[in-house]
Amino acid sequence: MLRETNGLLPIEITNHPHKPERWKSNDYYNLSNDSLNRGYNGNTCMTARVYVSMKPSVLDAQGQAIHSALKSLGHTMVQDVRQGKFFDLQLAATDKAAAAAEIEKISHDILSNPVIEDYKVELMD
Repeated sequence: MLRETNGLLPIEITNHPHKPERWKSNDYYNLSNDSLNRGYNGNTCMTARVYVSMKPSVLDAQGQAIHSALKSLGHTMVQDVRQGKFFDLQLAATDKAAAAAEIEKISHDILSNPVIEDYKVELMD
């Protein structure tokens, strides 16, 4: 792990007293498909992906800027661009219905602004 030191070269932090043990193992940084279905402690978990984008009736200024840039670069086939984001959440749940209800509430209350944004929830095993 590297840390900047006020414009000097970064230094490596090796044995920091507050560094959790799980950060020290190479497994913590393993992003294989198998690791997406395990929590950091090895428990089986479910993955939820939440897509958030502006509602069609709301002006998407960033999407328009991307569209304009694409046109200026000669990509004339693109007719519209809508910009969005997605969140991957690891769930310690085995009941798919309970997990879907929980993610639906999280998506509505925290991850999106339902006045101007739409969201779509996708549960992956």
